[in-house]
Amino acid sequence: MKKTLAILLVLAMAFSLLAGCGSKGGESAPVSGDSAPESENSGYVSPSDVQPRPDGKAQPSSDNGTTEKDTDTEPAQPETRVIVDEAGNEVEIPKEINRVAITSVTPLPALFALFMGSAEKLVGIHPASKNTAMHSIVAELVPDIADVPTSFYEGSEINAEELIKLEPDVVFYFAGKEQEKELIEKAGIPAVAFDPFYDGNTGGDGNSIVKVTLEWTKFLSEIFDMPDRSAQFESFKNEIETLVAERIADVPEAERPRSLIIANYNDSALVAGGTQSADYWIRYSGGINVGFELGNSTAPVNMEQIYEWDPDIIFLNSFSAFKADDILNSTAAEGHDWSGLRAVREGRVYKIPLGTFYWFATTYDSPLMMLWMAMKQLPDQFADIDFDQMVRDHYKNTYGIDLTDEQLARIYDAVPESHM
Repeated sequence: MKKTLAILLVLAMAFSLLAGCGSKGGESAPVSGDSAPESENSGYVSPSDVQPRPDGKAQPSSDNGTTEKDTDTEPAQPETRVIVDEAGNEVEIPKEINRVAITSVTPLPALFALFMGSAEKLVGIHPASKNTAMHSIVAELVPDIADVPTSFYEGSEINAEELIKLEPDVVFYFAGKEQEKELIEKAGIPAVAFDPFYDGNTGGDGNSIVKVTLEWTKFLSEIFDMPDRSAQFESFKNEIETLVAERIADVPEAERPRSLIIANYNDSALVAGGTQSADYWIRYSGGINVGFELGNSTAPVNMEQIYEWDPDIIFLNSFSAFKADDILNSTAAEGHDWSGLRAVREGRVYKIPLGTFYWFATTYDSPLMMLWMAMKQLPDQFADIDFDQMVRDHYKNTYGIDLTDEQLARIYDAVPESHM
């Protein structure tokens, strides 16, 4: 009887494999954004080639279409429960989660490791996440993040076979990347969406990165079925938001600076912040966002457009390897002359800090970003604030370390190798 069942199982798998190979227009497994081409000998497997195991994990099929499993023994099914992720999907996850892979939601690995107190549960992360961690203070706070593999990525594309080899209990992915979600689910792995934009960016303060950090902390507490750990961060968030809001409330619009966030900048691309996060950071810290008219969260721009805006202040995101001095001295990308801009003439070009992640993005440091920007935009309103001490206090209270002068300096002046 057991032999008959094994034969039937092999035949069923072979039939499934043949059906997948014969389907028209089947999707390839590499994922970069919403789609990515696959070369004939790339070594990737498509979602239809992935064979889920009875224990809810998955493994790639062998050359003859069968999976490498012991047909004589069936592993015990793990206990599960159902959660609703940040994309609104009901997801069945194991009650006990010990192995986590994180794909394209790049701010999450550092936040996750800090939330857990170590990177012990991480079995795979995006290469950009690891690079940022290794060139920031995260490498000192959770040193075991250095051991987390990135082998399931080739460039920006997921290698499904390598992901499966990591045997994750769950995979956390960027909400809205549907092909990535499909690949993970067809591998038999629970796919849990994390949304990097609070409340879908529907307006008002819906673009608040600070709220995203709070929601992620609450969601992680739910996923791992532990008491909510967000209270300390929420208190810090509310303290800073109240401080900034009260001090800028009476500043008339005519006295507020016209500011620009350069979302990323390298030798071949110049990208400005528009709506969503860039707009939130500028407006809620007392400025006027000249890039809002772009109509998108970010968009490529040229120097002519920046000269047309002629902002009072330029904030350079720490995603870029360039420094503020590169703009002030026009030594960034070849052919870009910044010298005629008001922000450059007045020396008001600032590189956004890199703490436990880029302050522009989701991190437990995000309330500091709001205060830092407010102090750059409206310094007279915050002349009594010792910002260095506030950073030191935050790192002591949140991460349990006393920052050295060198560590503080590296937060303010990220090394070029940390760029994304």
